[in-house]
Amino acid sequence: MNYVKISLVYYLTLDVLANHSDIVKKIIKGRTYYYAVESARVNGKPRLVKQVYLGLLEAMIKAAELRKKGLDVPEAQESLIYELRAVSALLDVAERLGVREVIDKHTGKRNQGLPIGDSTLLAAINRAVYPVSKNAFFEDWFERTVLSNSFPKANRKNLSSQGFWNNMSQLSSEKIRLIEDCLSEKKL
Repeated sequence: MNYVKISLVYYLTLDVLANHSDIVKKIIKGRTYYYAVESARVNGKPRLVKQVYLGLLEAMIKAAELRKKGLDVPEAQESLIYELRAVSALLDVAERLGVREVIDKHTGKRNQGLPIGDSTLLAAINRAVYPVSKNAFFEDWFERTVLSNSFPKANRKNLSSQGFWNNMSQLSSEKIRLIEDCLSEKKL
C-alpha cells in the first residue's frame, strides 16, 4: 500500500486545536514539523497522551491564507499515523539499560550495515508491539513508527530479512548468555 504524506492541518479546525494544550515543533532530518499535543499525568508522571500532526509551517501558512481569503482548504485524502507511545516507552527503557551498547560490546562491530545492538533491539521492540515478518519489517512497521529518529542508519536493506539474519548469526548462545548476565545486573 502506498501512503501519501499530507498536512493534516488542511482539515483541522480551531476546535481541534483548542483541545490541545501545546503546539510543539520537531526537527526531523532537517525539516521542521508541527504537532498539537496534549499531556496528562499517568501514574503520577506527565506523559504525552495525544498528538496530532499539523504539518510543515509552509503548509499551515498556506491553509491559513486560503481560509483568510474565504477559499476552501483541500481536504486530506489519506493520513499516515505513526506509532508513538509503545515504541517510545520500550526504547526509553532499553536506552536507560544501555541494551544496544551491551549487545555491541559482546558481539563486536560489523563493518557494514546496522550495528547488531540496533538490529536486535528493533526486532525486540517489533515483537513486543506489532510483530511482522522480517520481509515486512521495514515497510509495514519501522517506517510507521518514530524510531527512524533514534536509528538513523536503519534502511530498507539492513532491515531486510537478510540484514536481520546477518546480524543474528553473530549472536552465539555464549554471547547471548553474557548479554543476559550483563543486563540482569543493571537497574533502572
